[in-house]
Amino acid sequence: MLTWLQNNMGTIAVAVIVFGILTAVAVKMIRDKKQGKTSCGNCSQCALHGQCHKNK
Repeated sequence: MLTWLQNNMGTIAVAVIVFGILTAVAVKMIRDKKQGKTSCGNCSQCALHGQCHKNK
């Protein structure tokens, strides 16, 4: 088992870093969604500007 870990340490490290980045992006998107922020920026020029913010 120790040999396998030593042989694959680089792959494991890269996988952990990528997973961490993806998790951070997902958390940021969820927080922005809960706060009502949009991802596109300028709603007045968006083709779906009447669809996104029906509650407001």
